[in-house]
Amino acid sequence: TAKLNNLAVTGAKVADNTLALGKMSWRPNFESFTATSATKYDLGQTIDAAFHPGVKVFRNGLRMELVASSPSGPDQYTVANDGTGGVSAVTFGAASSGSKILVDYIY
Repeated sequence: TAKLNNLAVTGAKVADNTLALGKMSWRPNFESFTATSATKYDLGQTIDAAFHPGVKVFRNGLRMELVASSPSGPDQYTVANDGTGGVSAVTFGAASSGSKILVDYIY
């Protein structure tokens, strides 16, 4: 019933495809916003940077395009851990007031 110490098990010691999702600390999450004149929306969690490419954003039911930097217009976005208090944030290239924004991610 004893637990392993931190860093006691390395990746080399774990066989491929042996850990169930329930044993991981990752959790799927979904958030929704009604767009305002803002271009940046803070999420409720801080997402590990390795998972930023997996953040999927939809505006009025259509999937938007993730770009590495400098989003152009309301159809492109970036993800960074630069929200209030260090949470992750989605930033669009332009505002889309009144639109319904849905965000799916794992943190």
